[in-house]
Amino acid sequence: MENKWLTENTMQQLYCDTCERFLADRLVEGKCPTEGCNYEAARGDQCENCSKLLNPTELIDPKCKVCKNAPRIRDTDHLFLELPLLSDKLVNYINNTSVAGMWSQNAIQATNAWLKEGLKQRCITRDLKWGVPVPHEKYKDKVFYVWFDAPIGYISITASYTPDWEKWWKDPDNVELFQFMGKDNVPFHTVMFPSTLLGTGENWTMMKTISVTEYLNYEAG
Repeated sequence: MENKWLTENTMQQLYCDTCERFLADRLVEGKCPTEGCNYEAARGDQCENCSKLLNPTELIDPKCKVCKNAPRIRDTDHLFLELPLLSDKLVNYINNTSVAGMWSQNAIQATNAWLKEGLKQRCITRDLKWGVPVPHEKYKDKVFYVWFDAPIGYISITASYTPDWEKWWKDPDNVELFQFMGKDNVPFHTVMFPSTLLGTGENWTMMKTISVTEYLNYEAG
């Protein structure tokens, strides 16, 4: 938080009185609020239909996934990644790398849609019992949002394997990173994770090429 890329804010979150817990991400579903989408089973963090990232309180007619009851809104304190403050660094990375790395067209479209809408601060903590604990006394009962900590796992699993992990992850002049994924994971790898790395100010090996697949629909679904 020293460099102001992370901030603390109070936000409104959905809370289920029946289950006695906050509802984050996949614990809640409702109608997507995006104009022209209106997908009925959008999750609390993302709509699988239009791929837009969401906050749970944006859902229309949300329901707890466990008990199916309607939640209420409660205030809760969280940590946020300040994407707007990192936008210049991020846009420069995207503009240069998407061309040099020959990103697949659907990856470019999804990323540009995010940028066009305007970058917003993203909550990176959750009121959950399971997950990676936040190493801060005030947030000791919270965990990190999975799509904040999961990409960091690419680095940490390498570090767990070998003490020479920096040969891969801190040598961008000699190492090229290629990634393959479904289209629903694009924003986390072209916006969220690069912003996290750029915010450290360190010389990371960042993704050069991304190849993205569309959904496979069975029975013409």
